[in-house]
Amino acid sequence: MRFETEKYVSGGYSLARDADGVLFIKGALPGEVVDASLEYRKGKVRFFKLDGVVTPSPDRIDPGCPLYGICGGCDFLHVTPQASALLKEESVKENLSRIGKIRYGFPFEKPSYAKREGYRIRVNFHIEKGRLGFLARKGNKFVPIACCPLLDEKINEFLSKCDFYKGKTLPVFSGDDGISIGNEVVTFSGYKVNALSFFQSNKYLFKDLLDFVKENTVGSTVVDLYSGLGTFSRLFEGEKDVIAVERSEHSLKLFKLNAPSARVYSGDVASFSLPNGENAGTVIVDPPRIGLDKNVPKLITSWHPGRIIYVSCDSTTLSRDLPRFEGYKVTKGKLFDFYPGSSHEESAFVLERI
Repeated sequence: MRFETEKYVSGGYSLARDADGVLFIKGALPGEVVDASLEYRKGKVRFFKLDGVVTPSPDRIDPGCPLYGICGGCDFLHVTPQASALLKEESVKENLSRIGKIRYGFPFEKPSYAKREGYRIRVNFHIEKGRLGFLARKGNKFVPIACCPLLDEKINEFLSKCDFYKGKTLPVFSGDDGISIGNEVVTFSGYKVNALSFFQSNKYLFKDLLDFVKENTVGSTVVDLYSGLGTFSRLFEGEKDVIAVERSEHSLKLFKLNAPSARVYSGDVASFSLPNGENAGTVIVDPPRIGLDKNVPKLITSWHPGRIIYVSCDSTTLSRDLPRFEGYKVTKGKLFDFYPGSSHEESAFVLERI
């Protein structure tokens, strides 16, 4: 069947319409004429697979990888880096409006993006018969990888020389001073990191995110929730009083190396309370993909921070969470295309007390 697409939505899908209503086509870009066939239905929603592009978008490019469409690691390699960032920004805006009913008219800063080649410094390989690779886009078939154009050169060099491994997965992190496999500690941009800890994957845009957070922080006290190994807490060493909360004992060991002057508490954010009735100048939250526990926004606003900075890797849960901060409004947003080649997005938003 032939369709003309209208707009990008999310997850690598573009929206089109026929006599039966709205449908979504994986791999199509806005403004294209494409041939597509029904893949599956989810309730009343129809999802189509792309069979061919009749009239391509000017933003469509050659993916440049022989395993594209086979390996499940990428689903957005067919679009230019600039267009990738702009399309993801529109997707975030759409979710904020549709899910969060947020229409404050706040500005978006220019999205951050960079080249795709060699950006990724953190990866989790699958293992089959001693070989490293990823799972296929469809199903659980193993796809062996000898080299990936998105991986940092040190990881690709490791791939080319690695011995046979046992187990199901192998986490690898590329630091400035070498490769971490498992819990071996390396340094990246001054941070102590290992492959088992969560850390941003894009070496080119990492500083952009840090700069956005630091530039929008106010007050003398910073509360860093879901602090991990101290990605944001480290920004304020020797400058501000930092109170951090993280429940992973593994991350806490690294946190103490990265932000030794911070007061860090082990436990769940939902049950945390500020010591001695203190107030926060800025609260930074960087939750997992599932977003915030429903009681956390109320907890944060009870501390009366001047600002809240929400860093998100999923604009669906972000859009659900932002309206829950009663007495605060969104004043600024920014898209960071941390995962070029993939439809995943990263964004950050500033909220101020009304």
